[in-house]
Amino acid sequence: MSKRIFDLANIDDNTPRIAWSPETTELHMNVVHLRAHEVIPTHTNTSLDVIVTCLRGTGLANIDGEETPMQPGTITLIPKGSEREITAGNEGVVYTTVHARRGGLMPQSRIL
Repeated sequence: MSKRIFDLANIDDNTPRIAWSPETTELHMNVVHLRAHEVIPTHTNTSLDVIVTCLRGTGLANIDGEETPMQPGTITLIPKGSEREITAGNEGVVYTTVHARRGGLMPQSRIL
């Protein structure tokens, strides 16, 4: 399969949290897979703006204390400097993050 194409149908319970992470000279994207109730803990990205697009499942993005539901088709802007936490719903959640290229971060997750 091309490094430019990822098939969401390949995601299952054995898929790692970062399912796909392509980079170009200008852009970085992650396909993130959280299992039911898995959490990306609160953290602040001081480097750049991030766009989050929910592809499958449900979750909750807490951005600067404001809870934002995640469901397929929702797009959320997380401005630089915002504190955020993402919690997967009962069936888990698959979402993308897209931002300008820089060194990768790997926030830890936990199960509630």
